[in-house]
Amino acid sequence: MVPERTVPTVSTGVYSGVLWGLAVASFVVGDVATTLAGLSTAGVVETGPVAGPLLRRHGVVVLPLLKTVTVAAGYAAWRLLPSPHATGIPLGLALTGTVVTGWNLSVLLGL
Repeated sequence: MVPERTVPTVSTGVYSGVLWGLAVASFVVGDVATTLAGLSTAGVVETGPVAGPLLRRHGVVVLPLLKTVTVAAGYAAWRLLPSPHATGIPLGLALTGTVVTGWNLSVLLGL
């Protein structure tokens, strides 16, 4: 007989709140704040394929709305997907938000 192997698992429920907090902090707050700061700087424009045209057409009020709708859609999908696959949604939003906020900060700092 072959002994049964057990694979340690991590409960994704423990990290869900943390991941969603990071997603909102980076994807919504960080990106919106740094984008708005950048747009108030001469020579800086939004180049995102979705946000850019919407900002040019409707102004900066569309940015928080766009981010909120994206997070809400992600949350709805997260509720529908089984664990652990659903963890990728807040993780992806958090990573994307962190990268984009970092990029915006580098533009603001002239790096």
